[in-house]
Amino acid sequence: MAYCGTATAWSKFGLLTQFIGLALVLSGFSTIGWMVTTTVQDNTDIIIGLFQMKDCSTGSCATQALSSAYETGGRDATLGLMIVVLIVSVLTTVLYSIYVPTDAARYRCMIIIIMCLTFLAALFTLIGAIVYAASVPNDFYSSYSVGLVLITSLLFICAGCMLIGQAQENIFILTMESPNQSFPEFPSNDEEEMVAEAEYMYNARMEVLKRELAQTRRNFRRACQQIVLLNSRLSEVQKRHDRARAINSRSFQYSNRLQMDISEGFKKVYSEYAESQAEENRNLEIQIFGEVLVDSDEEYEPVN
Repeated sequence: MAYCGTATAWSKFGLLTQFIGLALVLSGFSTIGWMVTTTVQDNTDIIIGLFQMKDCSTGSCATQALSSAYETGGRDATLGLMIVVLIVSVLTTVLYSIYVPTDAARYRCMIIIIMCLTFLAALFTLIGAIVYAASVPNDFYSSYSVGLVLITSLLFICAGCMLIGQAQENIFILTMESPNQSFPEFPSNDEEEMVAEAEYMYNARMEVLKRELAQTRRNFRRACQQIVLLNSRLSEVQKRHDRARAINSRSFQYSNRLQMDISEGFKKVYSEYAESQAEENRNLEIQIFGEVLVDSDEEYEPVN
C-alpha cells in the first residue's frame, strides 16, 4: 500500500476498518430494513426504513414515503442520531485518510481527535440502534439495517483502538528526514546549544549533589543525637552498676553490665555511621564548592 507511506500496520488496518464502517453506516442508514412485519393470516408484508417503507401486502411491492403512523419518537431520535453519526464518520474518515499517508500529520493532537470522533460515532450508532429496537411495535421485529449499524459501531471502536498504541508514544512524526519532504532551513548556533545543554546538565548535577549534601548532614546530626542519648544511657547504667557492686549484688551487676555492653555496641555502630557520613559530607563539599568549608572539620567531628 504505497498510499499509506511509512504508517504503521495498526493505523493502516484502522483506516481500512474506518472505511468499511462508513460504508456499512451508509448502507444501514439508506436501506429499507429497520423493522419488518410479515403475517400470512392478515396478508401483511411491510418493510420499514427511517424515511421510506415498502408495502408488499397486495402482492406487488411498492416503495413509498414513510407513513405518519410509523413516524414515532423512537424513529425520530434514531434518525437524528444517525445523521450525526454520518457527519462525524465522514469527518473522521477524512482525518484518518490524512493522518495515515502524511508523515507531518502524525502528531498527538491529530490522534486524540480521530480517536474521540471514532468512539463518539460508535456511541451514537449504538444508542440509535438500541433506541430504535426498543421502540419497535409488538407485531414488528428488527431487521438487517439494525444489524448493519450495530456492526458499524464495533468497526468504529476497532478503528479508534488501532491508534491507542501510537497515542502513548512521545514522538508522532516518524520520518522527518523523508526525501519527499522539504523543510525550511533556519539558522542554528550549535556552539550556543552545546553551551546551554552543558550548563543545564551542570545545574542539574549541582542540584542533585546539594540534595545529597543536605541529606548527609541530616543523617550525621541524627547519628550524633543517638550517640549523645547512648552516652547518657551508659552514664546512668554505670551509676547503677557501681551501686550494685557496692552492696555486692551480683544479679544487678550482671544485668547492668549486659545493658552497658548492648549500649556500647549501639554506640560503636552509630559512631562508625557518623564517621562515614562526615567523610561523605566532606567529599560532597569538595565537589560542590571546590573545598571543604571552614567550619566543616569542627562541625562534622563525630561525638565520642
